[in-house]
Amino acid sequence: MIEKDGIECGCGRRGCFEKYASITALLKMTSTENLKEAFYLIEKNSNIQNVFEKYLENLSEGLANIINIFDPEMLVIGGGLSEYEDIFLYKLKSKVVSKIYNKYTYDFNLKVATLKNDAGIIGASMLGKYLS
Repeated sequence: MIEKDGIECGCGRRGCFEKYASITALLKMTSTENLKEAFYLIEKNSNIQNVFEKYLENLSEGLANIINIFDPEMLVIGGGLSEYEDIFLYKLKSKVVSKIYNKYTYDFNLKVATLKNDAGIIGASMLGKYLS
């Protein structure tokens, strides 16, 4: 949960991480149709840059919660967002670090998936071979 009594989620609860930190949330927040358009505006429009900062704040809050609870060695960001790592990764990591409780966790790894947005497609295609 990101915001108590926040936006209603499909699960029936309110304020869920997905409603504030998903690609769908980013597109809704920026009033754009796709990530290419959103990131074009993020680079050109100061109002959209402020909206993106709020999105990164929401995303960092959820990731910090995961780190504070589970203390993973690494978090990997995949999907469409991974295509824009040079724009968001450094800012996101600095926001996450500011929210981590365990001082020994500050050197955690936050990376972008090597296969970026193709990881799901490749994984699905390999599933048939694995199950055979």
